Amino acid sequence: MARYQAKLEVDDGKVWLTSMSKTNPTYLNYEPMESGKAVCLLHGYTFGIGGRYFRVDYRECGSDVEPGRARRGTGCCCWVSATRR
Repeated sequence: MARYQAKLEVDDGKVWLTSMSKTNPTYLNYEPMESGKAVCLLHGYTFGIGGRYFRVDYRECGSDVEPGRARRGTGCCCWVSATRR
């Protein structure tokens, strides 16, 4: 795996994924991503890094959300969980 495989950024309640490696691709919905191109992760998207895959889910935040998990000023949360290919 490359030193920097990918970058996740949160901007205005949206999560962006950028593949950083030119030799080891990051996968988006099981397809290799173009290096250096940022993609907004939508609900249900899956991304893979170094043989591990993760699913993105957006949910409405409410009183059932753990403290520190919700981003202030937004009505939704982004959850990323490990998944199997």
